[in-house]
Amino acid sequence: MSESNEIILSDGEGMLYEGLSSNFFVIRSDGSLQTAPKDSVLVGTVMKKVLNVWKYSEIIFKHPKIEEVDTWKGAFITSTSRLILPIHCIIVGDR
Repeated sequence: MSESNEIILSDGEGMLYEGLSSNFFVIRSDGSLQTAPKDSVLVGTVMKKVLNVWKYSEIIFKHPKIEEVDTWKGAFITSTSRLILPIHCIIVGDR
């Protein structure tokens, strides 16, 4: 059995929103940062900081899709209690 640190909320089409107590970010294969649109998630304090200091590439406000997981360079969550926490493993259903 795997240990989980967070659950990422999604819809029936595989669009990812945010965690139960965190914001979710993806670093895409082109190096851009992607996160859900600000009007569809609760914008947290640490998320605001990340958005203010991210200077490496474009920030895309579009729901990441779980079907694209194999193309991501990385992913992380942000929250007041965990600050920035890299995601090492994503478990989808039984896989």
